[in-house]
Amino acid sequence: MKFVIRKEFKDLIPPSSDDELDGLEKRILYEGCRDPLVLWFDEEEGEHFLIDGHQRYEIIQRLGLKHYQTKVIKLPEDMEPEEWIVENQFSRRNLDTCYLIWFSIL
Repeated sequence: MKFVIRKEFKDLIPPSSDDELDGLEKRILYEGCRDPLVLWFDEEEGEHFLIDGHQRYEIIQRLGLKHYQTKVIKLPEDMEPEEWIVENQFSRRNLDTCYLIWFSIL
């Protein structure tokens, strides 16, 4: 499926450390990309946007892998994709609560 990578979506989340990226790449080499890349369809623009899996996608592309899954989600009407991205990452990684406070005032 074709999708667009928006820099402002990708840049919302602090990058992983070199060790974390190395571990992710090793897992993808060994197991393939287990988790689907998450896409959001923007009805106004008529395009799918990557909202979760930016680092996995970069690794997939660098390794030249052809097989990976995507999953299209529908956001609640009152939720912006930026909000979903931060909330999704907060549940996975040790993002500082100050980050959420900073995000909420943007």
